[in-house]
Amino acid sequence: DTPIGLVDLIGRMLQKDPSDRIGSIRLVGAELENLLAKQVGDAPVMPRITTETPRPIAIRHNLPADTTPFVGRDPELIELHRLVTSSKIRLVTIVAPGGMGKTRLALELGHQFAGLSHETDLHSEQRIYWQHGVFFVALAPLHNPDDIIGAIGNAVGYTFQTGEDNKAQLQTFLSDKHLLLILDNFEHLLAGATLVDDLLTHAPNIKIIVTSRVRLNLTSENLFTLEGMDFPDWETPEDALTYSAVKLFMQSAVRARPDFELHPEHLAYVARICRLVDGLPLAILLAASWIEMLSPQEIADEISKSLDFLQSNMRDLPERHQSIRAVFDYSWNLLDATERIAFMNLAIFSGGFTREAAQKAVGASLRVLTGLVNASLIRRSP
Repeated sequence: DTPIGLVDLIGRMLQKDPSDRIGSIRLVGAELENLLAKQVGDAPVMPRITTETPRPIAIRHNLPADTTPFVGRDPELIELHRLVTSSKIRLVTIVAPGGMGKTRLALELGHQFAGLSHETDLHSEQRIYWQHGVFFVALAPLHNPDDIIGAIGNAVGYTFQTGEDNKAQLQTFLSDKHLLLILDNFEHLLAGATLVDDLLTHAPNIKIIVTSRVRLNLTSENLFTLEGMDFPDWETPEDALTYSAVKLFMQSAVRARPDFELHPEHLAYVARICRLVDGLPLAILLAASWIEMLSPQEIADEISKSLDFLQSNMRDLPERHQSIRAVFDYSWNLLDATERIAFMNLAIFSGGFTREAAQKAVGASLRVLTGLVNASLIRRSP
């Protein structure tokens, strides 16, 4: 009969998951010697060598740590995960207006892929596919599309050699890598969009997530349109606290005023706040920051008077997110002159318009309307 110890040893050697196997051939040899000594009886019996199951291989990353808990967006995460892990998809662009939470959503998925999320187990396939890392590339500080190459190289830890073409060096470095790049805030660098396509062509095993207010317009691009968080669509829902927008308001309000409690009389006004801003996460955060001075009813009343009320002096918010006005101004500056004129003229419509009406009433061509859709300033109803 085969010794039980040998069966056990073989079983541990043949584990499907590499992280569950014996760590080295030296340890296998040591256990075999011990088993042989037991069988022949002419050597002292050595205590069985126990080997700890190796911890899962850590995935390299440069992802910034969360400073606040991630709230909601479960359906969006599931769908984004499906897109990014599809064998037929290499490039996913998360498109939405400013303040919609594009960066936070991409980072949360990155945390899951890197095994940093408490909700996600790091499977062996995941360790193999992202074996060379998950990397975040902040593009907001850049002003020149030519600087994208250096930003990516810096994120993945590559040192460029002087006297050689940086783009060619980066393509060669990435050519045999299995990794994920998150290119954040691409909208002001669209002239550099072809670089994304070049990297995908020269590095067949990398995938790229882009966050942008404007689509890249690449044939390989798969759009993921992000909209507002779910919110109550009537004044006094009994299940208000189950909505992501309300959860985000509460989380933000408690940070601003630790003793704040949501009483039944507040529910209608918190629901109204979320509805007035159409579930926009940044607007909810800015609204909740006023809870130290104002009641939920007063905050809702101020928002209904003017969205300019939604502003903050929080130092960790970028300038473009300091107010809803700043969010709009940033997107406005990305438009060309023709798009700006058309967008202003479209203000004559209330509650939406048809393509034909926009073309006849304000002379907005289909190309201009498409540009405004791509800039996340208007959206097409299903």
